[in-house]
Amino acid sequence: MRYRRLDTNGDYTFGQNNQNFVVDAESVKQAIYTKINLLYGEWWENIEDGLPFFEQIAGKFGTAENLNSADLVIRERIINTEGVSQIIEYQGTFDSQNRTYSVYTKVNTIYGDFTMEVNF
Repeated sequence: MRYRRLDTNGDYTFGQNNQNFVVDAESVKQAIYTKINLLYGEWWENIEDGLPFFEQIAGKFGTAENLNSADLVIRERIINTEGVSQIIEYQGTFDSQNRTYSVYTKVNTIYGDFTMEVNF
């Protein structure tokens, strides 16, 4: 698997030939990152794809039931990413004071394991 590398702003990088691409586990990690950050209806080529953040997650109270629902949606996006074999560890954390949601996960891929954290 090969993906074009993203910069710190989430934009594609250009001008450095093969250094502009990530492969193997790093490409799966980037694919997960972009799948989680793609909002439902945002991609013009497939408006049915994306994380239903506004539809199912944002604006909900921080109850255990709502947090479990958010975790299920995010876990589904991760497990359905090309190259992912299984989710080894997953933890979603809601900070009600700062109104942020963080996901920590350890993922097994066809290339090996990695951990990642994504904040909303």
